Amino acid sequence: PKELSSDSIACRNELKLYRQQSSYRAHEWRPWLKGAWMFHFTISILIIIAGCLDNQDRKYIPVDVKALNEANLANSNNCSKGFVNVFASSMDDPGALVCCTADSTTSSLYSGTAADGICDR
Repeated sequence: PKELSSDSIACRNELKLYRQQSSYRAHEWRPWLKGAWMFHFTISILIIIAGCLDNQDRKYIPVDVKALNEANLANSNNCSKGFVNVFASSMDDPGALVCCTADSTTSSLYSGTAADGICDR
């Protein structure tokens, strides 16, 4: 095989030393990165759980407001958007139907409570 000069041997040794040092630096950061990832993951799971608990078993899907107005379910003809709770067992359930008016206020029909934020979408 071809003999290596002393310069190339020194260069290889320096490269090997550099790789060992950079690998050691990565090992120093590993516990911090692991802790940061675990913190981020835990916070994300807590946010998802809080959202599920705050939802109170409601899931709204958009409906055709013309059909609502024709069936007179909205109690007025000024609904710009309408949403139905898919978990409601009847139209008389609280929050079963949400009618959004043109001024973007939310009025939840048949319930007396507002479905906050649904008309802003």
